Amino acid sequence: PDGPAPQVVYMARPHDPVMPDLPETVLRRHKESVEKFPILNLSDGEYVVSAIRRHPIGILTIWGGIAFVIVLMFGILGFITADQTTSEGIASYGDPRMLSLFLLGLIVLFFLIGVIATIIYNGNRFFLTNESVIQHIQTGLFSTKEQTISLVNIEDASFRQHGFVQHLLGYGSLRLSTQ
Repeated sequence: PDGPAPQVVYMARPHDPVMPDLPETVLRRHKESVEKFPILNLSDGEYVVSAIRRHPIGILTIWGGIAFVIVLMFGILGFITADQTTSEGIASYGDPRMLSLFLLGLIVLFFLIGVIATIIYNGNRFFLTNESVIQHIQTGLFSTKEQTISLVNIEDASFRQHGFVQHLLGYGSLRLSTQ
């Protein structure tokens, strides 16, 4: 053979492991956390110490873009309806009522996109428990995932605020390094 033989370690686990006696306060906090955060998969005796939501500044970014597009659509709608006084204007754009309905449909569509983006943005959360860090990630209306890191495995935690706005509004980026 080309190297040392791999070492194999066998450990026996008890068939019925003995659960440690948990203090009443821990059990109460665990029960409260399970009721308050049903989306989390908490182990026995684990409870949420802190729940962190994304900063509302992201919602302003979403709705600022949506508002810009809707104002642009209303501007186009106003341009089309104002230009129908001449026969050339009507002929160049087609039926102004149909175009108006199309643009209003686009406005409603962009509004719905903003609502969906807000739901997804608010669905992302970060939880610190007495045993782990849990990140609940929502990537779509019906698509979520959960990442859990045991506190034992975290080697470094850093927080970064970049720029005047982040300092002024009190938000930034949190980074965890694991083994």
